[in-house]
Amino acid sequence: MTAGTPFPAGTYVLQVAAMRQSVDATAVANSLRAKHFPAIVVSPTTDKYYHVQVGPYHDVKSADAAKKGLESAGFKAIVKH
Repeated sequence: MTAGTPFPAGTYVLQVAAMRQSVDATAVANSLRAKHFPAIVVSPTTDKYYHVQVGPYHDVKSADAAKKGLESAGFKAIVKH
C-alpha cells in the first residue's frame, strides 16, 4: 500500500478509480457506498490522483470476493496489499 493510505498495514484494499478531481472521486465513492461497499477517497500523496478504494479486507480471499461483487455491480477493481 502507498503511504498515506488510512488502512491498517497487512490488509488488502481494492482500488476502483483514480481521478484528478476530488468531486469526481467523491461521486464514485458515494455510488459505491449506496451499493453497500465500504469506500473511501484517499487524497493524492505521490501522484495527482484521488484514489477511490474499498476495504480493508484481512485476507486475499475476502478481497477477491469483494472484487467479484464490485465487478457484478459494474466496477473494475485491482487488489492492493
